[in-house]
Amino acid sequence: MANQFRLSNNLDYLRFVLKRNRRFMILMTSAMVVLYPVLVLTISLINPQVNVNNLRPVGQVFTLILLIVSALTIPILTLGYMNSKKHLDVYHALPIKHRDLLSINIIAAFVLMLIPFTIAWFLGGVVSLSLDFTLMDLGMTWLGSLMIVSAVMSILIFTLMHTGTSIDGLLYGLVLNFLPILTYGAYIAFSAIVLLGFNGDYIARYVGIIFPIWSIFENVFEIEIRLWDHILLNGLYWLIISAILLALSHIIYAKRRHDKAESPFTNPYFFPAVSAVVSVVLIFLMYAGFYTLSEGNNQNFFNPLNFIFPFFFTAVIYLVMDVISQRSFKYLYKAMLRYVFIAVVGFGLLLGGLASKGFGYITRIPDLDDVTQIAFRFDDYQNFVLPVQLNNNYYMTNQSDFIFTDEKGIAAIHELHEVILNEYKWINYSNRNYWSYPNGLVNTIEDSAGYKKSYEDFPYNASSYEGSTVYTSITYTLKNGSTISRSYNIPYEWTLSIQDLAYNPAVIRAHALALFADVRYPYLKQISLTNAFSDAYVNLDPTFFDLESFRQVYTADFNRLGELGNEAMVSPTAGYVKFNQCRMDTLTSDCTESKILISERHTETLAYLKTMDRDFPAFGSGSDYKFLLFLPDGKDDDFTFYMPIGQNTWINQWGNYSKLGQYSSTYVELSKEQFELIKNYTTNIGILSEASYSLRVGKKIGSASQSDGQFNQYEFFGNALVLPEYKDEVEALIQDLPRIIITDPYQFMNLKQ
Repeated sequence: MANQFRLSNNLDYLRFVLKRNRRFMILMTSAMVVLYPVLVLTISLINPQVNVNNLRPVGQVFTLILLIVSALTIPILTLGYMNSKKHLDVYHALPIKHRDLLSINIIAAFVLMLIPFTIAWFLGGVVSLSLDFTLMDLGMTWLGSLMIVSAVMSILIFTLMHTGTSIDGLLYGLVLNFLPILTYGAYIAFSAIVLLGFNGDYIARYVGIIFPIWSIFENVFEIEIRLWDHILLNGLYWLIISAILLALSHIIYAKRRHDKAESPFTNPYFFPAVSAVVSVVLIFLMYAGFYTLSEGNNQNFFNPLNFIFPFFFTAVIYLVMDVISQRSFKYLYKAMLRYVFIAVVGFGLLLGGLASKGFGYITRIPDLDDVTQIAFRFDDYQNFVLPVQLNNNYYMTNQSDFIFTDEKGIAAIHELHEVILNEYKWINYSNRNYWSYPNGLVNTIEDSAGYKKSYEDFPYNASSYEGSTVYTSITYTLKNGSTISRSYNIPYEWTLSIQDLAYNPAVIRAHALALFADVRYPYLKQISLTNAFSDAYVNLDPTFFDLESFRQVYTADFNRLGELGNEAMVSPTAGYVKFNQCRMDTLTSDCTESKILISERHTETLAYLKTMDRDFPAFGSGSDYKFLLFLPDGKDDDFTFYMPIGQNTWINQWGNYSKLGQYSSTYVELSKEQFELIKNYTTNIGILSEASYSLRVGKKIGSASQSDGQFNQYEFFGNALVLPEYKDEVEALIQDLPRIIITDPYQFMNLKQ
């Protein structure tokens, strides 16, 4: 009987709270409906051609903003009685347990938020349904959004347990909602400025698990940077946090100093704790920002002037917070003393982080035996180090991201990381200019007293000019499941250790992009065999081409060649297999095109292609082509005389650059007949140990009139190198041809008629 009476009282009180706040609910429902379903429906009726998939996100954004506003304001309405002594006396006199009173008001707050959002979300979803947004998507986004926004509301409710006025509850509720992202921002800013090797590639994925307001939008729009890619998984995470906060709120409510209502804080430790954390975060954030503004002056991290602005700026913010909390200037001097103590702690942590190189972050490298996988990115767009057949098609998966799980691959990248740390240790970590802007870094390091080189040199000039760098990131996965991630801009000279990975199984995607096409392009519409040097082609019938069988034989050849080593695998190019893959089952839709190089050593692949009853076509007419043979000088040879590259790779590096950036190159022009003889002696795969002749074939793409005559314009792709055993024969063939020396790297692309 007692339980029945208790339940009846609780339900009556719940109805009372809902009825009292119904006007707010009506207003919020009206606003959400107008800004989502009405907006989408009206524009669709005015312009039936408009894509509803472009309208829906606009309405959803407006509705989610209002949902967040509701989560931050409704608890003030339902729990506002806690901030009035008069109201507390009345409410606590009701025949309802204090714990039940809090629970009912929280339930009422959630219902007041739930009803407007549900009406607007489902009405808007129904009028904007499409193939890309089904009823399932509608339900999932609705449920996920409510689960996440419950955390926003719970943080505010938790704050109200410590404050004595509604304005303080709202203000500090916002502070606690934004404090995690502010702290994370300070960590990112400090790390990016101070820590050599800090990898920012993955920082955005963690925002959604520390900042619920962002997580709501991230979840609904399925942003790819999410840590977890399932709507309900993200929602469940925040729902658990919400439940924990509400449980703590019930515990604190039972012990709350209700006699402190109408004063700023009912918990005397709340403001000191929050303000201290905010101040320490600001110290780190202001230091990073101020150093960034003045880092061009080649200054040390420990320059005392770098600490002046962060100290006084944070002091002003702290004093303002204290005055607001006290509602008076009476305790300003005491606040100054408290800030001095906070500043000592904050700057102690800052100096500790600087002196310890990020508490060991900079110099940490995992033991090789603990590594199970390495995610490796190497943005060698010019193929200075790795002759991978980059297609530069933005539709496709990034081709410079590789996952290594084999011992050889892991060891090579681990060795590169050791080289990086061994070289950087010769400079002062406390001066960002040494490692953030590495022009001339190699010379700076080598001039250090007692310097010992930790890497082997390339046999050729690895970079175009002094100071050329390459971006690389290394993410280790360890046996215990944890990860360590670092990124650097490093001189090319340090990277020889990874050249043996050019034909590692992990990089096959970069050589044969079409075999690993993005899932957005599932339809194979055209296949052709193309000549090794021209655009001559013959088509294959896609209906009889088994892509999986081709993938298997090509992979077998690729792995076998990789075991031979870079120099042993060199062989003439048979031609290319060209793929045209589309988003839809029609060639008029969005499509992407790529080629795969096939050499004479790809025996299993060639055998499979023979079953298609087609051969690689002949070169064809040479009337629109230029045939140039570039000659190494044997002194300061460029990487292009060692690194053969296929036609399917974009490359705009064509000759010798000195370390000072001065260009010079020598070539001879071949006839079609001479080209036909020499092409059989060339290779487009592997890496040579000695410089060799570079054969370039350019196709005419236009003409232009200049002051000194009419010029033809040519486009060159690929870099075929003469096999070492045929160099003497080629030398005899070209010995009487005139040598042409150019000092403009693009001069040979513009040839006079």
